[in-house]
Formats: sequence, C-alpha cells, structure tokens
Amino acid sequence: MKILLTSLSGQYGGMEIRMLQEAAVLIDIGHTVKIGISTFPDQARFFEAAKSRGIDCFTLDIPPFFELWSRRHLNLIKAYFFSVCQLKKENFDLAHVFMPWTDQAASRLWVCAMANIPTVMSIHGNFSNTANFPLFHQRILRTACRNLRGIFAVSESAKLSFLRNFESFINIDVEVIPNFVNSQRFRPNPTLRKKLRQQLEIPDNAFVLGYIGRLAPRKHVGDALEAFSRFHTKQSTSHFIIVGDGPDKSFLHQKACSLGIINSVHFLGFQPTPEEYFPTFDANILLSEEEGFGISVIEAMSCAVPVICTNVPGLSELVIHANNGFLVNRSEHIKISDYLEKISQNPAEGNTMGCSGRELVLRKYDFQIFSQMIKDFYQRCLS
Repeated sequence: MKILLTSLSGQYGGMEIRMLQEAAVLIDIGHTVKIGISTFPDQARFFEAAKSRGIDCFTLDIPPFFELWSRRHLNLIKAYFFSVCQLKKENFDLAHVFMPWTDQAASRLWVCAMANIPTVMSIHGNFSNTANFPLFHQRILRTACRNLRGIFAVSESAKLSFLRNFESFINIDVEVIPNFVNSQRFRPNPTLRKKLRQQLEIPDNAFVLGYIGRLAPRKHVGDALEAFSRFHTKQSTSHFIIVGDGPDKSFLHQKACSLGIINSVHFLGFQPTPEEYFPTFDANILLSEEEGFGISVIEAMSCAVPVICTNVPGLSELVIHANNGFLVNRSEHIKISDYLEKISQNPAEGNTMGCSGRELVLRKYDFQIFSQMIKDFYQRCLS
C-alpha cells in the first residue's frame, strides 16, 4: 500500500515528530510512505530528519480555502485544479490527514476526497472554542468527510473537543491512540547527567530545572523564567536549562537578563537528541496554555524526571498531582517556585515522583504499545 501522511504545519513540533514516528512504523510493516507537508520555517530540518530515517517527503501547499475566509473561492478553484491533480498523479491508496487545530485540516481532507483517496484523520490539538461553521464550510466538511475510514485523537480531551465541533459531519467512531516515547532511548542516565553538567560548569549537587520544546508564545516559557527567578532567590546555586528554538528566543534572553538570572540560565538552542538532556534535569517544566498531548512531558517522565505542568487538557491526563509531578492553574504560577523548592529540599520525594512517572510511561506510553495500536488501526481502516 502507498500511504500519504500530510498536514498543514507551522513549525517542527510534536505533531511533526509524530508523523516521522508513524511513517517509520508503517514502513516497518511493508507500506510505502510519503509525507506531504506545507511550507514552514523549519521545513528543511524536518526533511533532513525524514531523509535520515529513509522517509520520502515533498512539499504539499494546498491553497487554504477552508482556513482563509477572504480568499476562499479563489483558493478552492486553485486547490481543485492543482492540488487534486497533484495527488491523483501519486496514486495513493490511503491518506492520513493530521489535524493540529480546529480549522487546519479540512482543505487537505477535501482535496483527498476529491482525488478519491480513502482517508484517515488524527487529532493533535484541543479546540478551546466551539466553532460555528458558516454554510460554505459545512458543505466543504460534508464532502471532505465522505471518504473517512478512521479517526483517532492523541488524548481523551482532544477527542472530546473534536467531537464538540465536528460530530455532526462524521459517522464513524473516534478512537484514542496516545503519543508515545521510546523508553530505551529516554531513560535515566547518570553518565549523561554528569557529562552535560561538566560541559555547562554546573556542580553535581546543584538543582537544575529544564525545558525542552518550542520557544513560542503559547508555551509561556517567560512565566517559567519568572518562577525560576523566584526560586533562585532562595536557591542561588540552581540553574535553568532551556533547549529549543522559536520566535520568543530573543525575548526570553532579554527577560533572563532583566530578571538578573542570565548567568544561571543556559539557552542551548534546538537539539536533535533531547534524550541526552532530560537526565540532567531535577525537574521539567511545561506551562502551555493548551496542549493536545505533551510529548516532552512523557519524555521527561521516561527519564524519571518530575514534571511541573499547567492544569490544562492534554497535560492533566498525564500528570497525577503530587505523584509524578505537580499541576498548576494558569492563575497560580506563584506556586511553581514552592513546588521547585519542595523537590529540591526533598530529593528522595523527587526520586519517588520520577520513578512513578517512568512506571506510568512503561505501562501506557511505551513505543511497543503505540506500535501495536497504530498497526491495528491501519489494518482495520485498510480492510
């Protein structure tokens, strides 16, 4: 079978990583896979990662007639005469459309339907608002969904928010297949922990907070810097390691300077091997305003690192408060420094939390579990 994986992407983030992982699983069971993805700033890096895994990629820029209201009619005509023809030439047996947010998949779904390609869809975001689709969009959605063979969401909350917006347009059940982590790659590693601390000149006994992910506004890394600053006034030997790149990079560097903590904050940029950094952390932080599923959270837990997250759908399903980490409400960020102090002053409790997190990963989010779930899903859809 020749399968297309496609999405409207704005960054090289969790959903794009999931596409590469899924492509590898499908290739492993004998399918031919191509990834068709929109142009975005980190596309060259994504293509390079795909090539290193033997995955073919191509640029698929479908005019956004569903997503862009002001040019919907012109873009619809362009999509019909160019994008539909582009997909027909490829002779795909199945297409998988990855849906990041409420309105960012329907154009691709429609093009696949018009190219007469059986389609499956996955939901990777939580839709915080209920959409009120105009008649134009309703017609597009009914056409787009006519060839759907299967749908899954990466979390229960993503499933519920999707159904709140799209249930009237589909006639099949929505499954839940969560994201996963390779627990053999992401694991506690004292050697890596010591090596990175030596490179960054961080003492072995210093408390280290970590963040790995995009430096984007909705991740609220600035709030994490403020929380660390409050904690740092009590624990002056503590450090904050930030791994990632994005539009907020300069702003965050300036903020660390203005808070007077720049000498204790390490901006390491994008790193292709995050499993080499998590073991260094004593706690991991993610303060997103919304998440479909926090991949970096389960990666940290797999490395037995306690996590501190915002209490939002997609994260609250992963973190059991005071068991494998702490949950904080958006309005209660003042508590973060208290939680950091609690972990730093009680290393045994932090270790227990970390072990609980890794046990949860091995039980629910390990690669072997995901691999079997995704294989079963495709088998059902293809049959």
